[in-house]
Amino acid sequence: MVSQDGLSWAFTLRSKATFHDGTPFTAENAAVSLKRALAVSACCLKLRLLRLRAKAAISASE
Repeated sequence: MVSQDGLSWAFTLRSKATFHDGTPFTAENAAVSLKRALAVSACCLKLRLLRLRAKAAISASE
C-alpha cells in the first residue's frame, strides 16, 4: 500500500518465507534489498543524465 503523498509504502511479508537455504526472510532483508535496488536505480539515472549532457555538449560544439 502506498500513502496518499507517495512517500510511505507498506508491505506485507509472507509468513514463514525463507531463502533457498531455509534462512528466514525478514523485514530487515526486505528493507536492505529495496535500498540496494533504489541505489542502483539512482546510479543508472545519474549515468543516463551524464550521457545526455555529454551528447548535448557535443551537439552544441558542432
